[in-house]
Amino acid sequence: MPSAFGPWATSMSTGNRVGLSTFWKRRMHMLPSLLDVGHVLSHRVRLFLTLCAICFLGVPTFSGVAQSQETKTSTEPVPVGNNTPSEEQPKTADPDQKDSAKPDSNRPKKVQDVPEPPRPEDPLTKAIGQQTPEMAELVNQYNTALKQRRYGAAEEIARKAKQLEPANPTAEIMLWKVNFALGKEGGKHSANGAATNDLPARARTERSPDANIGPPSVEYLPRPWPEDGRIVRALDARTSFDFNDVPLTEVIKQISQQHKINVVIDYAAFKPDNPPKAIRVPPLKVDGISLKNALKLILDRHQLSFVIEHEVLKLLPQEAAIRKTITLIYPVRDLVSESGDFESLITAIQESVGRGTWSKDGAEVARIIGTISKVPASGSLVIHHNWQTHSEVLELLRTLRQAKAIQATTP
Repeated sequence: MPSAFGPWATSMSTGNRVGLSTFWKRRMHMLPSLLDVGHVLSHRVRLFLTLCAICFLGVPTFSGVAQSQETKTSTEPVPVGNNTPSEEQPKTADPDQKDSAKPDSNRPKKVQDVPEPPRPEDPLTKAIGQQTPEMAELVNQYNTALKQRRYGAAEEIARKAKQLEPANPTAEIMLWKVNFALGKEGGKHSANGAATNDLPARARTERSPDANIGPPSVEYLPRPWPEDGRIVRALDARTSFDFNDVPLTEVIKQISQQHKINVVIDYAAFKPDNPPKAIRVPPLKVDGISLKNALKLILDRHQLSFVIEHEVLKLLPQEAAIRKTITLIYPVRDLVSESGDFESLITAIQESVGRGTWSKDGAEVARIIGTISKVPASGSLVIHHNWQTHSEVLELLRTLRQAKAIQATTP
């Protein structure tokens, strides 16, 4: 075996006595002393930790100083006009200012003005931009009269708005506001013992004792569905169009898109020899008339009519429209005398609207399709007739109420 073999060959002495060399013996003697020495941080590590601690402790101080500077800047007065901080005006000696500069512990601290919350917008003012031009003008006149405390004029304008667009909720709001204002004024003055003598003269004149029962807030019952009410308002709205020998289906499509209502044709009501697709509208141009009258100009030439049914505006022959009857209840207590004379009102309706179509004394006639009866307990009339006659009855009742209002305002 050779003398120099293995990893310990360099550390073994080559003499007769085999053992570790002096170098390795010294290394072995140093091991216990190395085990006793703990972990000591270097100079660089200690310096880095010291800097981190200083930064961590200094961040709150720097943020507090910056916040105080911002508060001081916001409380400084803003220079007015073109004066800059470098162009400050010379201060004059004022004893009052000297006194005010001194701190006073008893002086109350100035409270910062809190901005008032925005007031809710008047629904009538907001609704002006959403109404027809005629209705918007009435709303403006109504607001002016109400601000000037001319309650009688405001009530008359509200009734005109109700007659113009009966299904428009804005008209009902106008009536409610003026009635509330009149009731509030009357209650305030009656509490002082002056009754209605302190009311404005115009209000006293237009609300005479004979007109103690005002028109109902609801003209007929049951009230139409929301979509039906929207169609009624669309029929009263103004329209303009120019047709030149176009099919009826194209006219219906344009009206539906222009007024945003559902318009359909009742194909089942037409005869096979006269289908709707074969009907053409001759040249016709209108501008600024109600949609109801415009449709009559178009449909009367072809013996057609329209009804509101199932939340749509339905076009059909006039014979079929006459047979579509409905029952409505009309509150009319304001139009009958205190004794409950319904007969005069019923006679006026039967002689003015749909003559020859009412059932009288139970007579059976082929042309009779409508009935009318009174209900004194509720002060109302129950009328069963077609849609066109109901429309005419409603117009008649509005005209009678207008005539009564004019009579009440007459000195």
